[in-house]
Amino acid sequence: MAREIPEYLERCAADLGSKEHWDDYRTTVNALFLRGFDREMLEEMRGIAEGASDAGARWRDRRIDLLDIVVANTTVEMGELDSAVSTTPTGLEGLTFDAPPYADRKRDSVLDHCSAFAATGPATRDGKMVIGHNTWWSLNLAEQTNVMLDIKPASGHRVLIQSYPGGIESGTDWYQNDAGVVLTETTINQTPFNARGTPVAFRARMAIQYSDNIDDVVRILSTQNNGLYTNEWIMGDAKTNEVAIFDLGTNHTRLWRSSRNEWFGGTPGFYWGDNNAKDLTVRLEDYPDPSSDPDFIPYVPGVRDTAWQELYQKYHGQIDEQFGFLAFRTAPLVAVSTMDAKVVTADMASHMMVWAEIGRPNQREWLPNKKYDFAGDDGLYPSGYYLFQAEPTATLRAAIEQNEKTRLAALREASQQTATAQAKNTAHYDGRLWKGWVLPATDGDTWFVAGSAEYQRVLQSKDVDEAMNAQRALWRSLQARADSPLDQYRREQSKGVLFLDSLRIKMGDDAFLGLMRDYFAANTTKTVTVQSFLEKAGLNQSVAHLDDIDPPDGPKYLVNDILRRLPSAIIVYGTLRDAGANRYAAEQWQHNFLDAYESQVPIYKDFAAWDDLLRDRDVVFVGRPESNSALAAWSARLGLDYHGAAFNINNEVHASEREALILAAENPLDATHMVLVVAGNDALSTVKAQGADLTSDEYMIFRDGESPVKGFIVAHTASSGQRAQAGK
Repeated sequence: MAREIPEYLERCAADLGSKEHWDDYRTTVNALFLRGFDREMLEEMRGIAEGASDAGARWRDRRIDLLDIVVANTTVEMGELDSAVSTTPTGLEGLTFDAPPYADRKRDSVLDHCSAFAATGPATRDGKMVIGHNTWWSLNLAEQTNVMLDIKPASGHRVLIQSYPGGIESGTDWYQNDAGVVLTETTINQTPFNARGTPVAFRARMAIQYSDNIDDVVRILSTQNNGLYTNEWIMGDAKTNEVAIFDLGTNHTRLWRSSRNEWFGGTPGFYWGDNNAKDLTVRLEDYPDPSSDPDFIPYVPGVRDTAWQELYQKYHGQIDEQFGFLAFRTAPLVAVSTMDAKVVTADMASHMMVWAEIGRPNQREWLPNKKYDFAGDDGLYPSGYYLFQAEPTATLRAAIEQNEKTRLAALREASQQTATAQAKNTAHYDGRLWKGWVLPATDGDTWFVAGSAEYQRVLQSKDVDEAMNAQRALWRSLQARADSPLDQYRREQSKGVLFLDSLRIKMGDDAFLGLMRDYFAANTTKTVTVQSFLEKAGLNQSVAHLDDIDPPDGPKYLVNDILRRLPSAIIVYGTLRDAGANRYAAEQWQHNFLDAYESQVPIYKDFAAWDDLLRDRDVVFVGRPESNSALAAWSARLGLDYHGAAFNINNEVHASEREALILAAENPLDATHMVLVVAGNDALSTVKAQGADLTSDEYMIFRDGESPVKGFIVAHTASSGQRAQAGK
């Protein structure tokens, strides 16, 4: 998290106002919140700060410290301070003065933030507990609230928490522990601020870490409540299948429990929450002045309350995890600011497992509004539901270990790599290349004239080996098919480049460059023949092997070749996972192709892409194999080493969620057509890869915020006399 924590602090600053006021936020948390955490939580936050700083993280040109992490963990509560003090009595209530701050009924910023439910007994298919929650949030904070924390504390229960970089609590309020307790919430109107209370970030974390049952959760949440971020808590216990709903105001509370057969709204076995407090005494806390303007205070069902009740009536006795999936993709329970969804059954909770999705659960993308949103927002792109569990899989564990090895190696070798990159293929050709132009006497002389001009550009490349690998790939593809006059010309040009490169290797740089300079100096602006050049070089046709251009085996296609093949191209996106993100990325590729080349490339879903469709086509696959069934079926034939959310190129595993692979390959059904794979290790990287500038390389590794790695696969380029290019 060394990279992610400073990014999240930037988002917190934007959410609160501006990073220029960061010292003010630190002062606020020092005064109001810091001492509300116990030593255990303070040590954990300080450890996060020091660990991130030791790994190179910096915030505002300094090491990250404890107060920075406390700000991150209380940003939500700080955002509610204004609303809270507006509802906190001052002692002047009942007197007639100018309208007080709480006269503005639009002041509360927490409304319409979440939807949640808990079901059990007569409402569920198996009589056991089912709980679900989705978060309605600002895009700014939502984008990085994509961390699942699996914490094994020295005391208390092991916990699974949805959180953010640097978090010790949820923020979106999804908590589970190894006692089978599940805790979530929806916010309600802000109640008064109790300056002597402790932060909800602390109480919620302690509740999940130290609770064996619902009684414990209620007790810990209620103790020393500061009132900020007022919630209607929904909870359950997988051991007993008991569920409960708890309206927690600053001074008043109300608890409904399934074990007592207490139901609100005539829905036995079912509780729901949607930011509409159900208890009158808690609602009254929002009205401290009896002399204020009249308002109707009791509970009135909103559109989401009605939607929950209608779903309950329709699916009573059948509720399971599928009910949660259905509810959270159905308006009005999903909305423009919905950022996730979580669903858990009793059996899953007993094993610390949860179905969770980041992004709108109806598979629609959430694009940033450049006018209103944080400038650093990327947008949220649906990834579909994943099964999270406290014990990581072997694949995930290996990916994490590989990521850490890569990160540490990068830190150790950064300076060496920089020096190597600057020195690599230093062309030492500056001032030594030939100048001028010549004309071909006949069509048979085209290959030399075109090839000599192109080869001069090759020798000016930053990496000559990579440029030659691109030329060899071009030759192979054009050998397979060169239908148009342009392709026939490009084949002749490539032939000339390959011949001249082989001649340079045989003669040596000095002799070859002298030959070329002398020949062009003597013939510039003239019509020339191949024979005249061969005679100058002391060669004849048979010795030159002009009809025997045969580069070693290697790739036929480069990633930017797709731009010349759009009339015969199709786009196939994956629907197994990241379906919404893959669809959006496919549409962006289609849009970009149309804008730049006026070519409308059709889009297909993976399950509709049979071999008969893919044959005789140039295919753009969007989404990694685990998300794209059509690509998965071809992976072996493409030589694609991609497992889960990690790919292997040149014996190096790339498992960062910020990386994406763009790979060119031969269509296994027709060698005259190509395949372009565009696959990110997560939904966002797949989307962002469509912004990459395609180059003359076999592969590109898109790395968010960094320059791409690009090059050729070693096994495809290694040959006698040729140095393999493994990427740069």
